[in-house]
Amino acid sequence: MKPYQEMLEGGYHLVRIRNLKRAIFLFVVIFMVVGWAFIWWSGNAGFKPLYAPLDAVFPWLMIMLLAMVATSISFRDLEIKYAKRDGQKFLMANNSQKRAMWTIIVATTLMVILLLPPTSGFVSSELSQTKAGRVDAGTTLTVSDFSNQDFLGLTKVEWFRVTNTGATGQLHVRIFKDGSKIQDTPLSYRGEFQSAGYNEGDVMQTFSMTLEAGSTESADYEIIIHVRMSSVLTLWIPVILVFFIGLNAAWVIHLMPIKKKYASASIYSFEYDQEVDKGEQVYSRYDIRSKAEGASEAGDLPPPPEMAPDLPPLPVPGAEMPPPPVDHVPFLPGAGTQVEKVAPPEPAKEFDVFIEDGSQCFTNGDLEGALKNFDSALVLEPANITAMLARGTVLVKLAKEKEALDAFNKVLAVESQNEKALHSKSRLLIDLQQWGDAARTLDAYLQLKPADVEALGWKGDVLMALGRRNDAALTYETALNLQPDNAGLKTKLERARLDVPSILSRAMMSTASGNYDGALALYEEILRYEPSNTRALAGKAGVLRRLGRREEAIAALDAVLSIEQDNPSALLERAKLHLEEGHLTEALDSAEKFIEVSPADVRGLIIKGDTLGEMDRFDEARVAYKQALTIEMDNPETKGRLDHLDARIAGIAQGLLSRELDEVKGIGPAKIRALYEVGLKTVDDLRKATADELSLVKGISKKLAEDIVQHFKGPPAEGTPPQAPPA
Repeated sequence: MKPYQEMLEGGYHLVRIRNLKRAIFLFVVIFMVVGWAFIWWSGNAGFKPLYAPLDAVFPWLMIMLLAMVATSISFRDLEIKYAKRDGQKFLMANNSQKRAMWTIIVATTLMVILLLPPTSGFVSSELSQTKAGRVDAGTTLTVSDFSNQDFLGLTKVEWFRVTNTGATGQLHVRIFKDGSKIQDTPLSYRGEFQSAGYNEGDVMQTFSMTLEAGSTESADYEIIIHVRMSSVLTLWIPVILVFFIGLNAAWVIHLMPIKKKYASASIYSFEYDQEVDKGEQVYSRYDIRSKAEGASEAGDLPPPPEMAPDLPPLPVPGAEMPPPPVDHVPFLPGAGTQVEKVAPPEPAKEFDVFIEDGSQCFTNGDLEGALKNFDSALVLEPANITAMLARGTVLVKLAKEKEALDAFNKVLAVESQNEKALHSKSRLLIDLQQWGDAARTLDAYLQLKPADVEALGWKGDVLMALGRRNDAALTYETALNLQPDNAGLKTKLERARLDVPSILSRAMMSTASGNYDGALALYEEILRYEPSNTRALAGKAGVLRRLGRREEAIAALDAVLSIEQDNPSALLERAKLHLEEGHLTEALDSAEKFIEVSPADVRGLIIKGDTLGEMDRFDEARVAYKQALTIEMDNPETKGRLDHLDARIAGIAQGLLSRELDEVKGIGPAKIRALYEVGLKTVDDLRKATADELSLVKGISKKLAEDIVQHFKGPPAEGTPPQAPPA
C-alpha cells in the first residue's frame, strides 16, 4: 500500500524530496550534537565541580534550529510544487502556514519575556543575596561562599559589596578564589568595599569571604551579592528569535497566494478542512467528490465553437495604406485627354543616412553634430541597438556620463547580453568610481567574453578599490595566464599580494622604536605599488621630519593634499613644517585651511598664533590664542603661548621705553620696570602723565618726575611702538 500511497501523494519526485530532507536533517542533528560537545569541551565544562554552561551552547543550538527551519521551508516549497493534486497543495500550504503562525507566536512571546525589564529584575531580586551580622573582637568569620555563576551558566555574579555598618571597630575583608587569596582590604567605620570583574571568563570559580574584627572592638557588617541574567538570554537569544519571526513571517506571506490559488478546487478548503498525520494523506476520501468528477472523461468534452468567418487582416501600424480605388476620372471640357497628376512627396531622410552622417561627424570631431544625427535616427527606430550604442559613445566623449549610462542601460534593456554595451558601461562605471555596479557589470560581460584580458584587468582594479585584495589577485593571475608577458598585470598582481595593513603596522612600530630608516623603507615599499596611498605618504612625511629632511616631508604632505585636499592631519603637519622652516606665509595658509576643516581643534589656532607672532602681527596672534581658549579654557599649552606672547610684547615695549628715556639722567632699568608695572607702558602713557603721578612711582623722585615730564613736552617721535598687552 505504501508505494501506491506515495505515488498518489505526488509521485517519485515527492518521495525523493522527502528522503533527501530526512538525510539532511539527520546530518544537521549530528552536526549540532558535535558542535555542542566541542563547545562544552573548549568551554571548560566538567563534573567536579558540575559545570554545563548552556549560555555557551544556546546560540549554537538556536542558529542550527534556524538553519533547520530554513531548510524545512525550502523542501516544503518543493513538496508543494511537485504535489499532484490541488487538494494536497492546499492542505500542505494550510498546515505549513499554521505551524509558521504558532512559531511566530511562541518566538514573539519568548522574546518579549526575555527583553522585559521586570524579567531580569525578578531574576536578580530572587537570586541576589544579602547577609548581615557581627564579628566579635579578635575573631575571624567565614561569612560567604559563592560561585561566580550557576552550573548552567545562565546567571552570573555581577558584583558584591561589603559594608562596615558598626558604630565603631575595624573590619578586615579577605577574598579567596579557589583557595587563593586575591583581595585583602581593611574597612573602617562606615567603610564600604565593592568589587566587580571576578566573573570574567567562562570558567566556573568558587569564592569565599572572611571577615576579621579588630582585637579590641567587634564590628557589624552587611554583604550584598548581586546576580544578573546571562547576556546570552537578554541579547543573543532575542536577536536570533527575530530571525525566526522574520523567516516564518516571510513563509506565511509566500503561502498566501498558493492557498488562494488552490482553495476553490480543494475538498479541505472549507468544511472538509481537517488535520492529517505527517504523511499528509490525500489519497483517501475520494467518495466525497461528486459524480461529475468521475464523469469528466475526454469524450464528455463540449463540442468546439463554430469557426468564425474569414475577416480582412487588421491594419499594421506604420504600414503604407493602398490608395483608394478610382472609379473614373471626370471629363473636363477643352482639356483633352485627362490624366490625374499627383505631386511627388518630399524625399525623407532615411535611417541609414542619419547613421552614416553621424559617423562622419564623429570622425571629424563634430560631436554635437554626431549626437544630433544619432538622435534623429532613434526617432525613426527607437529600439535600434546600433544607434543607441553610437549615441552612448558620443555622450561619453562629451563628458555627459549620466546620459551615456542611461543610453547603455537602454541597450541592455533591449538586449541584456550585448557585449559592446556591457563593455562600455563597465568602463564608464569605473570612471565614475561606482565600484559595486562596475563589478556586477564586468561579471556579466566576462560571462560572455571570459578571455578578455583588458576586462579582467579592470575587474581586478575594481576589486582592489572594494578592498577585496585576494579576489583581485586571483583575477590578475587569470589575466596573466592569458598574457604571461603583460608587465602591467604583473605589477598589479604584486600590488594585490602586498599586505598593506601589515606593512603599515610594521612601519609605525619602527617609527615608534626610533628605527626611522627601516620605517622609511617600509613606506617606500607601499608607495612603489600604491603611490596614492595617503596613509603611507603621511607616515613617510612624519619619518622625514624626524630625520631632519623637512623639504622632502613637505613634498610628501603636498602629495597627500593633492589627493585629499581637506586631510586635517596633513594640513596640520604641513603648517608645523613650514613654520619650522621659516616659510611663514605657507604656514599661515595651511593653519587657516586646517581651521576651516577642523574648527573645534585648538591645534590649528595655536599654530596660527605662533605663525602670526613670528610675523610680528601680535594683535592677530593674541586673537588666535584667545579663540583657542574659548574652545578649551584650561588648555595649558594655549595659556603658555599667550603668556609668552605678552612677555615678548612687554619686552619690546620696555626696550622702546629704555631707548626713549636714555636722555633723562637718573633713569635705569629698575625704574623703567617700575614705570611699566604701574601701567605706564608706552611713550604716549608717559607723555600724558603729570609730575605728581610720576612721583608716586617707587624710586621716582619729584625732581626726576619733573625731568621726565619736561623731556616729553617735545613733539612725538616718528613711529608708534607696539602697544603692551592690557593689565
